[in-house]
Amino acid sequence: SFETPVGDGCIYIKNPSLSYEENTKRIQYALDVASTDGQGCVSVGSGEYPVLRLMVKSNTKFILQAETKLVNVINKTLVSIVQVGPNVENVTLEGPGTLYGNAEQGWDYWSAYDNRMTPYNDDGSAPRTHCLYIVNSRNVVVRGGLNLHNATDWTFRMDNSSNIFVDDVDIYGDSRFPNNDGFDPQSCQNVTLINSRIDVADDGVCPKADASMGPLTNLYVKNVTIRSKSHAIKFGSNTDTLMSNIIFDNITI
Repeated sequence: SFETPVGDGCIYIKNPSLSYEENTKRIQYALDVASTDGQGCVSVGSGEYPVLRLMVKSNTKFILQAETKLVNVINKTLVSIVQVGPNVENVTLEGPGTLYGNAEQGWDYWSAYDNRMTPYNDDGSAPRTHCLYIVNSRNVVVRGGLNLHNATDWTFRMDNSSNIFVDDVDIYGDSRFPNNDGFDPQSCQNVTLINSRIDVADDGVCPKADASMGPLTNLYVKNVTIRSKSHAIKFGSNTDTLMSNIIFDNITI
């Protein structure tokens, strides 16, 4: 159910289904093939694709074309819309499409007093989802105007990973939705974020270091605009071990 144009070397996914099971099956199968057969590229064409968690494996380029949305299915998509890892290397994620968290469908009630939404499962009984999660992986590039929008949890999360380069991403979260941090590197090494925009309710850029995963070292953030209802830049909440060599350069808040 996909096409590979002659000479292109990329598997193309087209014509989204209303069924999140079908979309997930098609795209995941293409990602698996791309990782194992040396082709190494999957491109998803325009349209809205409700999906469960998609796992990107080593030596793969994953492209979301313009007008393409991979959409979180509330209480069905677990952990993240797209996940890199664990134990993955040499991955590129490109826009200009969107990973869409669907937060406007993920709230239980509205508090006029607090001017905020209270999410489903706010008691922790089921996990809310990130747009993009990189875990225990290395050599990951995210670029090309990729949009990470309206997550029901931290928008872009990285745990215990190294050599992550992020250029030209747009991170947005509804200002009335709690705990939708923008960019959260935790216990990572050599992370770069440049030429990007963050507009969220919770923390914009939030470096963390968890003792169970190790220190955070070499974080470089440059030419980034941040708008936040909480903190534009915050160290923590996890500050259990060393964080060092962190540079913020030309930040507009």
